[in-house]
Amino acid sequence: MHIDVLFQNAKKIGVDIKLNTKVVELITNTEANEVLGVKAESKGKPLYVRATKGVVIATGGFCGDVNMIDKFILDSRGALTFASANSEGQA
Repeated sequence: MHIDVLFQNAKKIGVDIKLNTKVVELITNTEANEVLGVKAESKGKPLYVRATKGVVIATGGFCGDVNMIDKFILDSRGALTFASANSEGQA
């Protein structure tokens, strides 16, 4: 699958991939309008990661939650979705 190819290539170029890790705060420099890193939680412990080339936030969607679609995607109210029922926008 394409995810496997992306994952393997990211690892080849040294991307630090954190699975099962929840970002709880972006650490920013508001004057320079930049993200310096993140505060996260992994296995119940705080984890601080300093960004060197950027931060990619990869989150799940919420297309399986009709109420969230109706609230946040106004043009799609009542639309039929083929998304996984597990895509509920959970934190």
